[in-house]
Amino acid sequence: QADESGHYSRVIWLQGDPAPSDHAFDLPFERCRGSPAKLCTEGIHPTAALFIKQSAAVPLEHYTSFYAIAAVPNKMYRALLALTTVTALQHPLPTRRQTKLSAGFGAPKPKQQPKKEYSKKALEKSHERFDELKARERGTFVVDVYVGVRDASKLWFVGKIGHDLATPPESALTALSHLLEPHAKFLQPVLENRDLVWGLARGNSEVEVAKGEVPLELVEPARAKPNHKPGFAPEWYEPGEEGFYVRRD
Repeated sequence: QADESGHYSRVIWLQGDPAPSDHAFDLPFERCRGSPAKLCTEGIHPTAALFIKQSAAVPLEHYTSFYAIAAVPNKMYRALLALTTVTALQHPLPTRRQTKLSAGFGAPKPKQQPKKEYSKKALEKSHERFDELKARERGTFVVDVYVGVRDASKLWFVGKIGHDLATPPESALTALSHLLEPHAKFLQPVLENRDLVWGLARGNSEVEVAKGEVPLELVEPARAKPNHKPGFAPEWYEPGEEGFYVRRD
């Protein structure tokens, strides 16, 4: 209830107390100061109670013991009422979502590509790819592969490469380098720790190359792309066989 000076008064009743007189509502705010905090703040909004506790300073022994009166100025009461309303209607803080990391620190590690190595299993798999390409009616090419030491005249036959139209033969050499070079050194240990050169000739032309009827072209391995998937049919020696080779001019 507001008085002429614009003060709002609040009465806190104690159980069993008699009703106070009407003039109790006209008591100014200072009347509550000094009263016990238990009586002065009981039943009041926590924020209002804090203001009353901070303002309590003047004793209230000469006032009735049946009730205590706390008055809050008009402006302060409106501020407290607005604060209570905003707090009650405020939405809870949004829950933080866990985002998926795509790069940088903490990102999942990329899958490691299988390591290419020279082995019997790798040779067999590459030979299967060669047979698959050779069985196609169109779009497949077969070349004979030769290798030698850069400063020597001999070029040793090491096998055949099958590749499709999208794969240049020079790129096929690079794509199969993990098989070609170790296999060449397996067939001819003299090639170990030497600077090697590579030669290509038309597929299945070993006799013509030996007679000089089909040219053998020296090439440099070129960059291979992921879609370059040639196949390799390796050469094998019979026991005691020295291997097939040609001499370059």
